[in-house]
Amino acid sequence: VVVPGLSRHLAAARLHVTKSATANILTAQVAAIKEHRPSAKKRLGVLPYVAVFPRFLTFFEAATSEYAEGAPETVAWLHQQVYQQLGGAIFRQLELLHRDADPEDEKEQTNACVMTIENTRFLIDALAAL
Repeated sequence: VVVPGLSRHLAAARLHVTKSATANILTAQVAAIKEHRPSAKKRLGVLPYVAVFPRFLTFFEAATSEYAEGAPETVAWLHQQVYQQLGGAIFRQLELLHRDADPEDEKEQTNACVMTIENTRFLIDALAAL
């Protein structure tokens, strides 16, 4: 027996669960990014959360693509939240790296600049490939 409108209700329920799960994931990821405070005392290369960000985006967009037809505005909103919150947290950490660097220590200032450029360049290249 087929219940009229059941598939529409199931799709709406799955989308609601996805939105809720996304909010929980974003909260946890932003907290983890904030917790990791890189130091300009030593160059670290590409930061771990920067390296994972493009792969996470690829996974997230693939996971939510099934909803794009039925609720494109909601899916676009979810994608925007991920980009804004995670991307924002990453760039706030890079800004803190500069703020925390000793203004009198040329090596720290150089390290902060190099790490910012390196991580930004990584993001530009990785996101351009998406």
